[in-house]
Amino acid sequence: DQNKISTSCTSNGEWDSRLTRCKDIRRPIISCPEDIIAFAERNTETADVTWDEPTAVDKIESFDVPVPVRLTEGSPPGSTFSRGQHLIKYTATDADLNEATCSFRVVVQVITCPPIRYTLKAQLSCPNGYVYGSTCTFGCETGYPVVGPTSFSCEIDNTSNEPVGYWDR
Repeated sequence: DQNKISTSCTSNGEWDSRLTRCKDIRRPIISCPEDIIAFAERNTETADVTWDEPTAVDKIESFDVPVPVRLTEGSPPGSTFSRGQHLIKYTATDADLNEATCSFRVVVQVITCPPIRYTLKAQLSCPNGYVYGSTCTFGCETGYPVVGPTSFSCEIDNTSNEPVGYWDR
């Protein structure tokens, strides 16, 4: 009987039935990191991103009981993420199977330099495009001398709030 309020000890030293108990119906408390913005590494469109994994507790009376947390969507901390947005989701489940989830985004941005403008009779080669760390070489058709540098590398200017790419000659 689910509402039984008494039990008897049998001759073998065990209770004859389980007493009624209070079921926990509250979800655990879990918190995730804020969204993470990472910048791609030199000559790539990826970034290795890490974070502290969330923790969760179940409030039982005045106690905080730790609850297991598992990654339920996305890649774990320390993974390599490609350009764009990636959803990371964690779920905490307490002893009474109450669940709570939290999520955040890992956003990988690729620093690029503006396209190099050049004139007729010029030849430009940028084998890795215009991403941070790439190098472009510049030349002219036969009979036209190069005036200025013949190679440029895309570097990062970190002097503003958000890094930007610039061509270093």
